[in-house]
Amino acid sequence: MTTPRWLPLLLLATLVATSAPAETLCRSKRGGGVNVRSACRKHETVLSLTALGVTDTPGPNGSQGPAGPTPVHLVDATGLEVGPVLNAAGTSSNNQVMAAVLFTHSSLPGPVLLAVTGDGRIGGNVYHESTDCSGPGYVDSGGWLPILTGVQSTIYIPGAAAPAPIHVRSYEVSDPQNGITPCPVRTASGSCCNTYDHTINVLTTTTTSYMALGLTPPFRALTR
Repeated sequence: MTTPRWLPLLLLATLVATSAPAETLCRSKRGGGVNVRSACRKHETVLSLTALGVTDTPGPNGSQGPAGPTPVHLVDATGLEVGPVLNAAGTSSNNQVMAAVLFTHSSLPGPVLLAVTGDGRIGGNVYHESTDCSGPGYVDSGGWLPILTGVQSTIYIPGAAAPAPIHVRSYEVSDPQNGITPCPVRTASGSCCNTYDHTINVLTTTTTSYMALGLTPPFRALTR
């Protein structure tokens, strides 16, 4: 009995109409029938629905979604864009705002976070083994993204983890209140030295400056 020549096309049309979106039409390289599979076998080729003239009718366009939030960027005193503000938090006690900003520079090994203080500068704590904030400085681990720390005009770049936990006896921090905040000991650079007596895991650091990073504090936030 001879199979009518239109029968394979009718079978194909039926398979296209009833197959699930994840199914594939496969034709044997040896000739013969068309199969519906999740993936074609080695001796089969995938049938292109577009080549067969099978197309879908485009649906209507969806409605316009609501506008997203306006991005906030940090700029320095010259108007140079520093980077996007990722997070910000404020305190009502001293009207200070801390912001986390993503920053990149050719002198750095990769993208870093800046912890910007309320006075528009890079802040954070720098730990010391001495009791008077002298000697090498160490910083907390920033996890998968390094965090630059600043004390006055000196910027600390986090490096490798210290070979062993370090017993630190003081930590240094800028005074964003310009002397208003009580400070146990004020250093020659105008920063605040606090006593600290803990053994912690820290990162070693190298130092740089605002000028070397191409930045001019203080910073301020702007929307585009």
